[in-house]
Amino acid sequence: MISDHKPVSFSVSCTPSAAHSHLPTTCNSSNFRVPLWNTCDNKTFEYYADYLDKLLQQVHVPSMAMNSGNSPSVIEQFYCDVFACISKATADCIPSKQHSTNDFNVPGWNTYVSEKHDAARKAYMNWLDVGKPKCGYYFDCMKRSRAVFKLALRYCRNHLEQLKADILKITKITISSQRFDRSLQNLLR
Repeated sequence: MISDHKPVSFSVSCTPSAAHSHLPTTCNSSNFRVPLWNTCDNKTFEYYADYLDKLLQQVHVPSMAMNSGNSPSVIEQFYCDVFACISKATADCIPSKQHSTNDFNVPGWNTYVSEKHDAARKAYMNWLDVGKPKCGYYFDCMKRSRAVFKLALRYCRNHLEQLKADILKITKITISSQRFDRSLQNLLR
C-alpha cells in the first residue's frame, strides 16, 4: 500500500527567548480539508518546505522544554504551536479538497437505490418543467417517486452490516483471495 503522507522533519537549534509565536495556539481545528499530496510537484514541495521552515522559526521554544524538569502544559503548548505551523503550511501550500459527510458510500446503492433515485430525479425535473404545481399528476409522481427512493435508501442504511456482509460474500466468490483480503481491510476501516 502506498501512503499519501509525506515525511516532515526539522531540527530546532535556537536559544530560548521571551518572544511569543504569532500563530494560533489551539490544537483543535474544525477545518476538514484533506490535502492532496499526490497532486504536488517538486516545486510545490520546495515551497511547502520553505514556508514551513519560516513558520517554525517563529515558534517560541520555552526554556522549560529544554530542561529535564519539563512541565506537561509547556510541552503540550510547544507541540500545539508546531502542529499549528504544519497545519497552516499544509493549508496554504498543498492543494486540498473539502471533506464532507456527504461523501458516504452507501452499500447496496447500485442494487436497491440507483434506479429509484433516477426515477425520482426524472419525476422531479418533470415537476419543475411544468412550473412546480402543488397538486395534480406531476406533483403526485414526484412525491411518490421521492418516497420510494427514500424508503430504499433507508433500507440500505438500516441494513448496513448485512449489505456489507453480502458484498464480501459476492467479492469472495468473484475475485482472488488476495484481493478479497484487501477489500475486507478497506471495509473494516
